[in-house]
Amino acid sequence: MLTYSDGKYTIDESALPAVTVQRMLQTGVNHILGNEVASAVGSKIKAAIVDGTERKASDVKTDELETYRAAHESVVATWTHDLRTAKIAAMLDGTLTVRSSGGGGVTRDPIEAACRAIAKLEVTAVLKNAGAKFPGKDASVTIGNATLTGDDLLARRLAHPEHGPRIRREAEAKVKADQRMKANAAKAAGGELDELAA
Repeated sequence: MLTYSDGKYTIDESALPAVTVQRMLQTGVNHILGNEVASAVGSKIKAAIVDGTERKASDVKTDELETYRAAHESVVATWTHDLRTAKIAAMLDGTLTVRSSGGGGVTRDPIEAACRAIAKLEVTAVLKNAGAKFPGKDASVTIGNATLTGDDLLARRLAHPEHGPRIRREAEAKVKADQRMKANAAKAAGGELDELAA
């Protein structure tokens, strides 16, 4: 079942005609290989421009990006190709995650959200031990020959044959504990308003 982010709209994907599924897939592919890759390339260009300076990536202006693109066409083309190839590989091996843009998107259930939260803690710790940081929005990190976004790193951690199942078990336990805590809080919520100030 697909759910729109506000929770008001759901779609039974098994009821979708093939032409609709194809259109949705094409839209997704265009977004991933177009917008997401362009964003990641932009982050790499900004990082290259500020490398060795006191500036931050957020300081880079649009004209600087265009100047860099024009002066380093082959480098930018290679980055774009490598990122697109990595995205396609992730589509095929089941490790792809799609970053939502704007306010819409597909929501994750509580267990999925907990899985991602646990995976992020673990990936962040691994990166920190190696002297690196978890990539922020529209940023990426290079590990070996792979250039990976934060979503890519989380997807790979969750798809790992050992870590993935362990993280899911921990997430399920956490969600159950949270639900018990909320239920207990609701039971204990009796009393009058003035008791809160007593």
